[in-house]
Amino acid sequence: MRKRYKRRSLVIREGDTVRVVLGKDKGHKGKVIAVHSQKDKVMVEKLTVSKADGKKVARALKSNALVITRLNLADPWRRRRLGVGGKVEGEEEGGGEGEWEGEE
Repeated sequence: MRKRYKRRSLVIREGDTVRVVLGKDKGHKGKVIAVHSQKDKVMVEKLTVSKADGKKVARALKSNALVITRLNLADPWRRRRLGVGGKVEGEEEGGGEGEWEGEE
């Protein structure tokens, strides 16, 4: 992915596919179902922990224990920032108020 997108790191978002590289779940692959950026926690599908009452809840992993293997490119802003072509229905062309053009 470094060659394809010319980026060393990216922000993890819901819908990205990740692989766990640290901890007891090392090697598990799955889709991100939730991200709590302030707590630096990410929930991956099919990784659960049992509570005292027997309920299964999503296990929270630190983002540094994950490697992104496939990006969710449904967001037009993310595609533009990565320089990936393709237009999604409903996306407007041209500039507009509030559109940010960051330095490359």
